[in-house]
Amino acid sequence: MPEPSHDLPKCAPTMASFADFHGSEFLPFPLYTLVGLPHPTLENLAKTLEGDAAISTGGNDNPEDVIHLVVAADVSIMRQPSLNAALDQHIRYCKDHSHGDDEKGYFPFGFLAVHDRVWEAESVWLVCVDFEEPFAVTAFRLEPGDVESCCASIRDDDEGVKELRNQFGMR
Repeated sequence: MPEPSHDLPKCAPTMASFADFHGSEFLPFPLYTLVGLPHPTLENLAKTLEGDAAISTGGNDNPEDVIHLVVAADVSIMRQPSLNAALDQHIRYCKDHSHGDDEKGYFPFGFLAVHDRVWEAESVWLVCVDFEEPFAVTAFRLEPGDVESCCASIRDDDEGVKELRNQFGMR
């Protein structure tokens, strides 16, 4: 069976609409499933992958206000047949939910995908669109324990995607 990343385009010029997008450092990476995991399982996996990266913003008044690093994709779009389909859906979803007051927004420049029911052993995919190289699509597999560090670095713009792929990507 071919690697799921082989169906991805080399670049995603439709991401140009996000060039002036502000506030993405507060948006979570959505987690899609390529293997039909049920939504409750995907939600639990998202919490596991997020680790300790969730930041409470509500204090004692509203402990439910949290900035998440990873969330399960919306139930209406969570199941995708391929990484390419997930990328297309992710771009459409982000365009529809890119308003500053939209609580359903996702980090537009990347997402995660489960490609095997035994994700603990087989990893998860991280797909990113890089603006440093005009809309280049980069995809690589991550160990579950590396998702928190890698995604936080991308979202916070600490390191480039290619450097993170070299550091965290599974071979």
